[in-house]
Amino acid sequence: MKLKLEEEQTQVDKRQEPRRSCSVYITFGTGFKVETARIIDYSDSGLRIRVSKNSYLGESIEILESESPLFIAKSGSVVWQRELNSEMREFGVRLAAEPNPFQIYKDSGLDRMWRAIQKIAFEDAFA
Repeated sequence: MKLKLEEEQTQVDKRQEPRRSCSVYITFGTGFKVETARIIDYSDSGLRIRVSKNSYLGESIEILESESPLFIAKSGSVVWQRELNSEMREFGVRLAAEPNPFQIYKDSGLDRMWRAIQKIAFEDAFA
């Protein structure tokens, strides 16, 4: 029986990265709503947030303000939620990938210039 329970727990938890605990208050926005919540834990690809009352399942959110610079200007979408009691909910946010400013426009003049600068710097380093 114990083995079966352990198998069920490992099948449910399919995370690629480990979660890190924290207790950071943030202000986030979804469309026209702005709310304050607390991050319970996080990984490189997502956050678990505790909030009062409102449901955000399926919505996109953007973190507007944070006690920690680690979470400022992050955005993502709410992929799961659960009700803890009548006053509190937790939800999971899958973070959006952050764009690389040098790969936004593929093969643009800026990209070619950046590659040329990297090549010259590399050649100078080994000259």
